[in-house]
Amino acid sequence: MSDSPTHAVNPLPPAVIVLFLIIVIGEAYIAGAEARLWGSIDARIGLIRQFSFMPEGFERAMSAGLWIPELFWRMLTYPFVHGSLMQAVFASVFILALGKFVGEVLGNFAVVAIFFSSAIFAALD
Repeated sequence: MSDSPTHAVNPLPPAVIVLFLIIVIGEAYIAGAEARLWGSIDARIGLIRQFSFMPEGFERAMSAGLWIPELFWRMLTYPFVHGSLMQAVFASVFILALGKFVGEVLGNFAVVAIFFSSAIFAALD
């Protein structure tokens, strides 16, 4: 029998935990707002309006020659905005599973780089 302790949950790389917690904090904020503890009842819609990426608006701005920093910032924030709790749960499961694999093989920096570069390329697709 080995002396190493067994973990109830396999250890996760820190980058994966941070990405997961960002989603959990956003959903906790929405749950609290919907329970009328803070914010407004339409918190999810407000977050979608504030942080989601809108391809049509981005294309219009680029074709007009407008380089608005907010449009580029939204390429990094939209992966954390979800239309429903179930969508957030599925995103979290994929981040935990794939992030653990990538983090163990390539490291924390690779997890963050792959996550955000794939978000940017998906937004531009």
